[in-house]
Amino acid sequence: TNLNERRVKDLLGAFNDAWRANFEIAVTDEQKLALDSVVANRNNIAHGSSVGITIIRVRDYYKRIIEVLEWVDHFCTRT
Repeated sequence: TNLNERRVKDLLGAFNDAWRANFEIAVTDEQKLALDSVVANRNNIAHGSSVGITIIRVRDYYKRIIEVLEWVDHFCTRT
């Protein structure tokens, strides 16, 4: 459910405090914003609100979230 930036940090921290700390340093503000925006837009759409999002914006969010997932995969599976 609603896996935003704060919940990702909390989840990583539940496994390893260093993972959380490194996430906060390594992941850019744009990547964190993408995580939070996808959740917010999803919730607004699910509740019938118009969000005015474009396919270009969705593609940008997708790219940034993939970068975050790749960081998690690389960093957390090798430490």
